[in-house]
Amino acid sequence: MKKPNEIIKDHTSYNKDENRVKNQINFEKYDKKKSVFSYKKVAMLATSLCVLIIGGIVISDLSSGGASNNSSSVNKPNSNSANTDNEIISHERKKLDNNVLLGLASVKEFENTKLKKLGSYDYFEVDDNYNSISSDYIDANDFETHYEYPFNFIKIHSAIKFQIEIPSDTVDEAVDVIRQNCGLGKLEVIVADFSTFLLDDDSDKNNNGIFNDAFADITDTMITIKGSEGLYTILTNSGHYDYIYDKDGVCHIVSSEIFSSHKTISDESIDKDFVGPYYGILLHKNPLGESSISFAKSDVSIVGDDDFKNKIKYTFDLEMVDEVSKNTIYNIHELTVLPQNTIMGNITYFDRDGMYLILEDVIEYGEYIIHIDNDTEFDEETILLDVLLNMLESAKTIEITYDYLYEDYKPHNVYANSIVILSSI
Repeated sequence: MKKPNEIIKDHTSYNKDENRVKNQINFEKYDKKKSVFSYKKVAMLATSLCVLIIGGIVISDLSSGGASNNSSSVNKPNSNSANTDNEIISHERKKLDNNVLLGLASVKEFENTKLKKLGSYDYFEVDDNYNSISSDYIDANDFETHYEYPFNFIKIHSAIKFQIEIPSDTVDEAVDVIRQNCGLGKLEVIVADFSTFLLDDDSDKNNNGIFNDAFADITDTMITIKGSEGLYTILTNSGHYDYIYDKDGVCHIVSSEIFSSHKTISDESIDKDFVGPYYGILLHKNPLGESSISFAKSDVSIVGDDDFKNKIKYTFDLEMVDEVSKNTIYNIHELTVLPQNTIMGNITYFDRDGMYLILEDVIEYGEYIIHIDNDTEFDEETILLDVLLNMLESAKTIEITYDYLYEDYKPHNVYANSIVILSSI
């Protein structure tokens, strides 16, 4: 079997140019190859100390009582923060859940592929029986472990992609979920038809029809909002279609689809979560007029047509929409094995009960919210959560690693896969 870093090189458009990513991805860590002594950590710590000295910051104040005591002079993150240059987003954050994995598969569908334009005549035929596999291997071990997901393969039938822009100072409760999960500004929108499959054992892959739509556990349509902070994906709930004619008498379809946050995927079915708040996205496509998406929120019921009245329409040019139709099948194991990025900085606030901390990057002085849970390792080794939290209470400078989802992913709100303590108070 190929090593994880070889798989990444084969199946992602990620460019390891250090100018494109602030912190260089450490593929040696990704391969779990540990060295006895890390020169990189020492160099980074030296850089940190130099920056602090130049800035006139005294780091040897042992009478301050530790990071937890210093937090009294630092405000906790504001859950309504607008994520401007001087602010950070809500400290609430989800790990890779079912919907994020679906969205990640749709993002990869546009990597390293020749695109076609919806508005052009440069179409190509796709064989309905064609099933391309995103990985050059399907190992028996992939079938033995279902992880925590109700599927282990995702098939993206077709997808479209376009861009919108939501100003960073937008004040709208319906957009808060986008702000929290994706950030605001220039965003990509991906709409994809997909199916999911759950293969129970190695013998299933010998069934020639296993990836046929008729054998799918779930088939649906999703919309994914992609930003520098992450992804937000929800499923379609309803839609209606109108037929209009142009001046030449040619018929065109005008569609309006509502995607709703209350739909969730479970084993072999789509469940509905009737606990508010409910978020919705309206996708309106008009080949002869204005196309747009809108956002709505309801605390009492599933978002419907009326909830989008008087909502801001974020327009896009339907002629500039990119489309792919490759019927690619993605292995969940492949999607969840991600390259690692690193951040080094000083702890400015530590919430033990909330299991997160605020980290100030000593290189660019950006602020990050770092979440800790039972899966967080200490120096890439398994450790009891309480022990790690105890260590962090007296830590000052740390280095963390997190999953790097895609090119231009620059999150300020992440889960720490591993933490290394570089200095303590």
